[in-house]
Amino acid sequence: MPLNVPGESGVTLAEFTAYLGRRLQSKAAIDAEDAEKEAALRQAWRDMAALEWKGWRTSPSQEGPWPRSQVPRADQVFGGGSFVPSDEIPERVKWAQMEWAAALIEVVAVGGDAGVPGGAPDLSAFTSDLKGLKRVKAGSLEIEAVDSLDISGSRAASAGPLNDGKVGSLLAPYLAAGPDQFRLVV
Repeated sequence: MPLNVPGESGVTLAEFTAYLGRRLQSKAAIDAEDAEKEAALRQAWRDMAALEWKGWRTSPSQEGPWPRSQVPRADQVFGGGSFVPSDEIPERVKWAQMEWAAALIEVVAVGGDAGVPGGAPDLSAFTSDLKGLKRVKAGSLEIEAVDSLDISGSRAASAGPLNDGKVGSLLAPYLAAGPDQFRLVV
């Protein structure tokens, strides 16, 4: 069944196949059947929907994480009022989804199970160094160290698509919080 873009995926099967052809170390993903590629794209999109994004979904009934409104463009360092158009999925998000999906296929190809989070990847490179301190509460004020890239409960955790930093780097400008950032908990 063809992918529903943007409901089930941010990219089409044709876009993913073309991307794989330009990417090194993609033999397992290139050789995968179309149904497996589509399944990996769907799972990556669902896993990405669990991340904490900037902006808002464009519709309350929207299935996937994108498109979004009020998300600053990746090249806007200090604001400037320029936003990603609310009917567009940024190329960096598409590339990240395709990298994530390729990682899922690679895990299955070497005998792993991309759907079972056993042996979650070491995400210590993405966490803040607070000497074990994650949350501080003083009266009604609570501050929590945030690691929006911690997907250990996600079905993609065993694949570790964020482990090499490529996916995290692509998504960083669009995520609401990342390493060494804090969220006020009320």
